[in-house]
Amino acid sequence: MNNILIAFDRNPDGSWTSNQEVTMTGPEGDIEIVRLMTFFPDETFHGLDVAAWLERHSLEDCRV
Repeated sequence: MNNILIAFDRNPDGSWTSNQEVTMTGPEGDIEIVRLMTFFPDETFHGLDVAAWLERHSLEDCRV
């Protein structure tokens, strides 16, 4: 999962922008994400709220 998180930068408005190509698995199958795609909270892409997924997993990684 860390390799997915490093493929994105969190923006001040809560959105996330990809900084490299990455493949994620969503409810509808694999999702190919290319560099410089931006994902906003509460918006789905191929059935996945990418921003919420990234936010949730980035917070999990911060827990000690």
